[in-house]
Amino acid sequence: MRIRRLLQLVSSVVFLDVAAFAAITPLLPSYVESYHLTKTQAGILVGAYPAGTFLAALPAIWFAKRFGVKLTVIVGLSGLGLSTAAFALAHSALVLELARVTQGLSGAFSWGGALGWLISRAPPEKRGETIGFALAAALAGAMLGPALGGAAIELSPELIFGTLAAISLALAALTFTVDAPLRPTTPEVWQIPVALRDLRVRAGLWLVLLFGMSFGAVDTLAPLQMDASGLGGTGIALAFIGAVAIETVLAPLLGRVTDQRGRLAPVRLCLPLAVVVMLFFGWAGSVGPLVLLVVLCGLAIGPLWTPGTALFSDGAEDAGVDHVVSFSLSNVAWAMGGLVGAYGAGALAELSAEPLPYSLLALLCAATLLWIRRNTGLLSRSRV
Repeated sequence: MRIRRLLQLVSSVVFLDVAAFAAITPLLPSYVESYHLTKTQAGILVGAYPAGTFLAALPAIWFAKRFGVKLTVIVGLSGLGLSTAAFALAHSALVLELARVTQGLSGAFSWGGALGWLISRAPPEKRGETIGFALAAALAGAMLGPALGGAAIELSPELIFGTLAAISLALAALTFTVDAPLRPTTPEVWQIPVALRDLRVRAGLWLVLLFGMSFGAVDTLAPLQMDASGLGGTGIALAFIGAVAIETVLAPLLGRVTDQRGRLAPVRLCLPLAVVVMLFFGWAGSVGPLVLLVVLCGLAIGPLWTPGTALFSDGAEDAGVDHVVSFSLSNVAWAMGGLVGAYGAGALAELSAEPLPYSLLALLCAATLLWIRRNTGLLSRSRV
């Protein structure tokens, strides 16, 4: 299969997956009001998706080994379609949470299978750029997601999420027609400890975890902060669309930078800004600063994913680890970050106030920057 056609398929898969994930952002204040949710419960609703991804990440490896990455992607898309339809019809917080968990379970299959499939076919010298283009599609989905949530507020959740469910099922059917072997890889779970011996794998996974943690916190707290300051669902959606628009433009460029100037070059630039953004987030109380900070997240946090993914892919490949395994590890890292970010931020904000969770994230970003600067030489070697 030509890499261009495979990239188009994978881009469509991750686009839909992330659109379903991000659609909840502008809807969160209305769910909090309708179902009388606390900040902790709002965090649980936001974190239900990464919770499902975390639970399914390792089973997805077994499934890909047994049935191939193509069928893994098909199962993931089918589950996404059915769970999104359930989300559209939900009329209680519990049903919403169960539907979100199932969306996350499905995403572990479709995301891990699709990206593992893609990277196994991408030339090593273009891996960062290939990842960047796939991430651009995911970020376009993240940009569409809040727009879908805003449209659901103005029209109806049944119409918007029902349409998204139908598209997911149609793409699953289309994937059956793709001319590719059903079992292109044979990943093994036992390869995970082998992969984790490489410092680049551990560092790359931490960057993905930090990415998930930061956005888990922002996706939980920022919509509630903006709603409290008087901004409606449409305005919240537009703010998050602005952030993702920046990430979408940057992703392919960052991929080229990681190929040409090293995997960590973008990280050293974005982490200082991330520290500043997180510190200011805790104290922002009016619409203007909050919208600006959400948009700046696209510059400060968004660039962590592409170099982190390229870094652990390099280490995993040198260790002889299958790409489906390495991307399943990426799913685990992102899901753990999303869980800790959403649940932790909601609980800490309810216990004290918003400055505490944001300050802790700023501290983690600063510590990560210092560690990377001290270990750049080790991370540049072929194996550690």
